[in-house]
Amino acid sequence: MHLMQGLVTVFPSMNSGRASSDRFIQSTRTSAENTPAYAMIITRDNSRSSQVKSGMLYSKLILTAHQMGLAMQPLSQTLEEYPEMEKLYNSIHQNYTSNGKTIQMLFRLGKPSKEVPQSMRRDVMDLIIQE
Repeated sequence: MHLMQGLVTVFPSMNSGRASSDRFIQSTRTSAENTPAYAMIITRDNSRSSQVKSGMLYSKLILTAHQMGLAMQPLSQTLEEYPEMEKLYNSIHQNYTSNGKTIQMLFRLGKPSKEVPQSMRRDVMDLIIQE
């Protein structure tokens, strides 16, 4: 971090919007090229119930993957439902679904290149008040 702060001080152009964008695109490209597997959660419809169940399934999958020493990363940009993404949204659904089905989650899956400590987890009962 300190090295990057020093470099940005010496070379302010490194902190420009264009430079940041280029670094992000290159980082994403490198990640995509080094991903051994992709997966999707596809539902019959796009109801709120299907969305919630997909989130629950994704949570279970990510915890299981971590127990197996794997890492997962969601790739949701192309699944966003707003006008600017309509072309990509329609394209991915046309290529991977049929009959009104919806891709709820798209994620990459693989073995992490370095160990990262897991975040703290709270027991769900810590959030529930019993009277």
